[in-house]
Parts: sequence; structure tokens; C-alpha cells
Amino acid sequence: MEKIVFFGFVLFGIVFKVFSGTSTTNTESTTEIITSEITNDYENDNVTLEFGIDDNSTCDENCTTLTTVKTGSSPTKAPTTIKPNVKVPKISLSSSTKTCFCNIQEKVCDINCCCDKDCNYDMRQVFGKCDDDLNRVYDTSFCEYTKYIYKNNTPFEWTVNQNGFFCVAKTNLPRQYYIHKDITLNNLKEASLAKQNKFDWAEKDSSTTPEIDPQQGFMYGKPAYLVKNNLIIPWVIPDTLHTDSCSTTKTINLLEDVETKCTQYEINNNNKKLDLHSYIENITVLTSSSDSKYFNQKRLTLLQHCPKEICKNFDVLLCNEFLQNCSKLSQNVSKAHHCQGYSFNFSCKNLLQKLQYNIYHNGTQGIKKVDLLVHLMNLSYPSIHTVIQHFKVKFFWVNQNINITSQRSGNPGYIFKKPIITANLVQHKFVISKKPLNISTNATIERNHSKINEIVLTLPKNQNGKCILTNHINNQIQFGINNLINCELRELITTKNKKLNKDLCLNVQELISTFWSIELNNSTNKLFGKYGNANITNIKDWSNVSYTLTPENMLKRVNSVPSGNKSRLNCINLCTKLKIDVFHARSIVEDLHDQVQIVWITYSFGNCRNYTFLIEDDQISINIRLRFEVMFYDITTEKLKKYVEPPSLKISLPYDFFYPFVKIDNGGNLIKNSIVLIITLVLILIN
Repeated sequence: MEKIVFFGFVLFGIVFKVFSGTSTTNTESTTEIITSEITNDYENDNVTLEFGIDDNSTCDENCTTLTTVKTGSSPTKAPTTIKPNVKVPKISLSSSTKTCFCNIQEKVCDINCCCDKDCNYDMRQVFGKCDDDLNRVYDTSFCEYTKYIYKNNTPFEWTVNQNGFFCVAKTNLPRQYYIHKDITLNNLKEASLAKQNKFDWAEKDSSTTPEIDPQQGFMYGKPAYLVKNNLIIPWVIPDTLHTDSCSTTKTINLLEDVETKCTQYEINNNNKKLDLHSYIENITVLTSSSDSKYFNQKRLTLLQHCPKEICKNFDVLLCNEFLQNCSKLSQNVSKAHHCQGYSFNFSCKNLLQKLQYNIYHNGTQGIKKVDLLVHLMNLSYPSIHTVIQHFKVKFFWVNQNINITSQRSGNPGYIFKKPIITANLVQHKFVISKKPLNISTNATIERNHSKINEIVLTLPKNQNGKCILTNHINNQIQFGINNLINCELRELITTKNKKLNKDLCLNVQELISTFWSIELNNSTNKLFGKYGNANITNIKDWSNVSYTLTPENMLKRVNSVPSGNKSRLNCINLCTKLKIDVFHARSIVEDLHDQVQIVWITYSFGNCRNYTFLIEDDQISINIRLRFEVMFYDITTEKLKKYVEPPSLKISLPYDFFYPFVKIDNGGNLIKNSIVLIITLVLILIN
């Protein structure tokens, strides 16, 4: 029986193969490409050509002469070239379709377009590939699919022999095809209907401004409004669109912090976006829209005098470039921008560069106060005649204490793009160890809110090629964002009261370490928060930074080489590279899944080599290129699902519990039935 089944399968394969023919295809099986051969018989000196065409076929202008190569039976003979008087029809590269999708240039050969009839054989030799026509759909279950996936760029005709089994050679089903209904628009009304639910440019006509909902109150996401010349207008700030110019605006919504930056290219007196007065003159803030008796909802105009509780003025503060050290601007002081001159004598004053709205609210009671922080700048030749403006909107609760140390980076796990929390372990002795954190009674965890690099992981910022690290200019490392920073350290170090050159080299290394936010000669140990809500009162929330080479040992390697020239300082083993590796993993914390925890942070120092500095006027000119690298590594393990183990029962029975079921006869044997009963009882108790 088994032999009959076997021969049946063999017979089925033979029948299927004969039925499918030799031109079948299967992309998963071996495909043999057979080119037309040109052979030479040296004895008869006859040339045999096999091209699959009729010998009596005629040749027209679409034919070409084929150059053949004599090949003898002996591989050692050198081939000779002959030119038989045989015409071979040109190969049609687009036999499967009339349209060549990649033929874009008329009467020009398009590169990598194998179906382009403008490309001859020599031109196709420079092709690196054949562009695929992704707009055509072929049924891969049919055997003829092969001829669509091979492209012939040779002067020979060739066929494809498919040795595979399973492909459809012929079907009785109707031919399948795809259709797309042609769309026609006959009039403007149909064109307008076709635009429905499609993207379009916003209308700038004020008549399309939405009505104010008197019931909306003060709620997140609702639009904020200003009152200008008794007209209620949306509260907007300049923004960019496609380019960096201030070409559009961004709407301010309640309780949504916003920050934009754009460039003003028209620096003249006519550009009101550079004038501070255009943001404050005759403009007040609509604190709440619930009192509809003061304005017309449809026309967005005031009906009567608006009280200060509803239409509140700005408190304008003039600040430095970091929006710090602000002073209140008096109402009678004009800060209008003014430009004069042209070309080489061009100059401008009081150009608005930075503007920040600090909006203080009391929840549903609306806006209580608005501070407008501004920074004005001056321009004169040869300064660049453009102004990059910064706008920011921040919402605060009334009497909210703005303290950066109270900001979390997650609760509990870290949130993507939030800063990495750091702190200092202050103790009597400077000890940095790879061992787990151990805080003694004379050590405390401190976060100094006056220094940004002591509360979050911070690196310098490249500003015009120079390394800058201050409370206002810095590069806060965001969780999950890899960083690569290259900048130059340009400083001057005094040589007064320095007797040894080694001390000067140590001072250079210590200066470099300040950009690493590491104090080498201080009794502190740098810590990082394991979770985004790390608290200085909980020791388990923190872990110490690990060093491949401790800063103390790095300083020991720094030395100097005596120089006969007192105007030079030669330092050995100055390290200028810091690499920070952050290892994090997801875990489950208090039934919260996928809480990101920082497991380990490693500091590595590199690019340690020798440097020579010039000494002039008791000062050392430092010009060193520094490199900072930050990489994040996810080491999360596979999450496993566990089941709670079933409860176990511990039963203690008295020693004579089974006494009534035991019968001892004269032979001293137990009754078999009693044994069965005892076993049954025990099983019942266990279950």
C-alpha cells in the first residue's frame, strides 16, 4: 500500500510538470537563464546560430549586425573574431507593456531605465540597476510572472526555464483586473464640494474669528483673548512656517506653555513686530469670558467700559539677555524702536529680541496677573542685519514658588526628554568608590538650586565654537537623547604665586573638569537619581556615579616637563574628553508597569595627551578642544508572567486517629478493607 501511494505522488508530479510546460516560474525555486548560443565548428568552418527565430525571417531598419566570437573545443586555443553575415532583430525590452514608466526624457536615455528604447546596448553598460515599476501589480501565482522580474540588457535573446512545481500554467477562471473610477469635475460647485474635509490655508479675514463661548470659563485648551482698542482679538505670538522667518502666528491657549523662535529680516521703522509698544499699547488681557455683559459675542467688541478685573494691563519688566535682573518699565518711558542711516551708517535701537509672558491664574477664577519680560537690543554696522526673536508663554498658579529643585523628571520612572536629576554627597573626606552608596552620619545629600549643574546633569553649550557653561547657557542632558558636543576651551590662567609648573598643569586640568561638573578638590561625591522623583531625604533614591578612572587618580597622572624657555608650559596627560554612559531599564514599581529606572552611570576620561601653552604677561593662554559624549543603553530584561502558587495545608492528626479502623486478628495482620478506607480518607482531606 505504501508503494502505491509513493508511485501515485511521483505520477502526479510528472503529470503536473508536463502540464505546466518549460516556461513556468516560481520565485522560491531555482531559475535557469539560457542565452542563445553562438558556436563554431573549426573542422567544417561553419557558424551555427540559435536565436529562436526563423532563418527565413527578413530584417529591416530595426536589425543590427551581431559580432560573434569563435570558440573551439580546445580551451587552450585563443579565440578569433569573425563577422558573419547574419542579421539579428533588436531585442524588445518592453514586450510586456507598452508604457515605460521611467522614460521621463524624450529622445534621451534615462539612467537605470531598462525599458527605455532610447538606450542602446553600450548605454546600458553604465546602468547600476534596473528601476522597478512599483505601480504594476503581477500575480505571482502564475508561471508567466518570471518574465516580468528579469530584465535583459544583453544583445542576446534568452529564455527562462522554470524547474519549480507549484505555479499556475492555465486557469479557467475569468481574467482578474483592477479598476479606478475616473473623477471629473464639471463646475465650480463640484470643485468646492471636493475640497470638503481636506487641508487648506487658514483664512485671515477677521470675520471668520470664532465667537466667544460665555460658558467656557477658564479651562485648559480654550483660546485666550486680548482687548485692543475695544476689539476682542485672539492672543497670538509670531511663529515660523516652512522657513525661519516670522511669517505666521501661533495661538495661545489657556494653561498651555508655548515657546517659539523666528527671524526678522526687515530691520526698519515700518516693521512693528520689532517694536515693544505694538505688544502693549492699548492692549489688555481678557481674564475671563464668563462675564458676557461687557462684550458683544458676535462682533467681539466691548459694550461698555471694561473693569480692571476683566481687562487687565501688563506689568512690563526690562531684563538682560537671560531675562534676569529685571526692572519695571514706567508708563511714561518710551522704548519704541528706532532705526536710522543706511548701509555703512546703519544703526537701530530698542529692537525687541526676547519676550516672555508669565501668566498667573487662580484656576476657574481666571487670570490674576500677567508679567511681560522683555529684552531689547541694539544693532549697528557691521552687525548682521537680522534679529532672531524668542517668544515664550508660561502659566503659573498664584503665589506659586518657582523652584527648579521641585521639578520632577517622572513619578516614579523617568520620562523621555526630561533632565537627569543629580545631587552631591557632601562628606568630610573626599571618597569616590564603585561600591554601593553608603552615607554616614556626617554626610548629607544636597542640591544647590543656585547652580544648575548641581541639580541636573549638565554639559557645556557650543556657542560660536566656544564652551559655555553657566546657569543660563548650558546643555541639559535629556533622558534618552544621545549627545555629541565639540567645543573649544578659551581661558586665561594667571601664573602669579605659582612656583611649580606642575601646579599650573593641575590648574589647567581642574579648569577642564569644571565643564564636566566635577569638583576635583572638593569632598563631594556626585550622585544621580535612580527615578525621576528622587528625594534627598531618601537614601534609596540615589546612587553614586562610577568612574573608570577616578578623578583623584587622573590628577596624579598630570605632570609637567621642564622647559628652557620660560614662555612655554609643557603639560603631560591632560584629559580633554568625557564619555557618559547611562544604563537604564524598565521595571514594575507599585503595580505600575514600564517605569524607567537609571541603573548605572559611568564617567570615562579620554584623549589624555601632552599640551604646550604659551606664557605671556604672567598669564597662560588656554585654547583646547574638548569633546563630550553621552550614550543611553537600554538593558531591560524580558518581562515574565508569573502565577500565584496555590495555598498549602498543613494537617496534624493525633497519633490514635486511625485506631478505630484497624483490626488485628490472631495473625497480627491489618484488614485490607481498612487500609483502602484509610487511604481514601487521607485523599479526601488533602483535596
